Amino acid sequence: MEELITFEEAMKLLKISRPTLNRWVRDGRIQKVKLGEGRRGTVRFRKEDIEKFINDSIRNMKED
Repeated sequence: MEELITFEEAMKLLKISRPTLNRWVRDGRIQKVKLGEGRRGTVRFRKEDIEKFINDSIRNMKED
């Protein structure tokens, strides 16, 4: 079963601010999971997606 993490947990893993995470979601760099409907829905992130994003970013830095 996939592990879902909160906005705060994702920010901590990525070492970024809330505005940056919001921008990355809006730009499609990171995918969110919305639980519930409408504005009251809760946003979560797949921990696996966050870890893959980190690993891909590190790999790209090493190639440059």
